Amino acid sequence: MYTEIEQLILDIDWFFTDGIYVSFMASGGGKLPDSVIKSKENHELLVNYFRNLPEISDVMINPELDGLLIKIFGSGVDERYLEDYVLMAKKGLYSFDKTIPNNFLDPYYHLVASPKKPLLLIYNFKYSI
Repeated sequence: MYTEIEQLILDIDWFFTDGIYVSFMASGGGKLPDSVIKSKENHELLVNYFRNLPEISDVMINPELDGLLIKIFGSGVDERYLEDYVLMAKKGLYSFDKTIPNNFLDPYYHLVASPKKPLLLIYNFKYSI
């Protein structure tokens, strides 16, 4: 289980899906979803799984990102900031960052990088009669 203090001081990777696409999130000291909080072990398995996927896609950087970062932080995009988000987008995941870091209850994230070829969740059910 992740404590509230751990959530406040760590930038924890977490993932979500809309049932079709998978997204990578960097918590930036924000409150994590209950599904992430309740099991560090399961969470670490997911992080390890996604971080070890092969690269499958080229990446598009959010064209509005530079302006957003200037507005929030006073400086724009640089390679160091983009590194992890691009890495995860190359694996087919949409990559998001917490918009206002270290604001525990603020729920907002912004898109940093998108895969040109996203990883898809495909359900293949075979029915037999």
